[in-house]
Amino acid sequence: MRTDAIVVLGSGISSDGELLPKAIKRVNMAVELFKSGIAERIIMSGRFSWHRDDLPSKTEAEAMKELAVSLDVPAEKILLENRSKDTLGNLFFTKIQFLEARNWHNIIVVTSNYHKERVQFLCKKILGSNYTFRVVGVDTDMPPDELRERLEREGNKLAFVSEHLEKIPDGHDEKFKDIILNKHPAYKDDPTIRDWLA
Repeated sequence: MRTDAIVVLGSGISSDGELLPKAIKRVNMAVELFKSGIAERIIMSGRFSWHRDDLPSKTEAEAMKELAVSLDVPAEKILLENRSKDTLGNLFFTKIQFLEARNWHNIIVVTSNYHKERVQFLCKKILGSNYTFRVVGVDTDMPPDELRERLEREGNKLAFVSEHLEKIPDGHDEKFKDIILNKHPAYKDDPTIRDWLA
């Protein structure tokens, strides 16, 4: 089934602008889906993690686009969401910047296998009932011990976001905007986000 867009969630970048292996795997999957004809465009989403102290030489979205172009995806078919610093931001900013603005309602979201469950929850909460989505989880080839540890951390993160977001109606943009502008530590003190969402 054709979709409006493939959305790739950022997954780490080095200080000098090199994508981490798990991010490369996500881009490779998105390129494979794009070449299969399932969508006519790819949205690369991600600035960089709000937990880091340095400033990478480019955003995750820019580096992911460069990789996709090197794999023969036409540059004009790739859109950039360059503001987000976490998964909630990836999805909400993509919704506001592209999905709502262009009346796109059917997407594929590409992430890593360990991240899939939390992304599915956030897609449902952020997008709401007017949207159809499918989350594709890419194998990261992590050693079993590392994968177990990552899945445990993801379980804790899912429990945290579920507790804080469960009472928000699915797809309620104003409620999520309030969280980002007034509560979320990654965004509430960022004037560029405030100016954009105002």
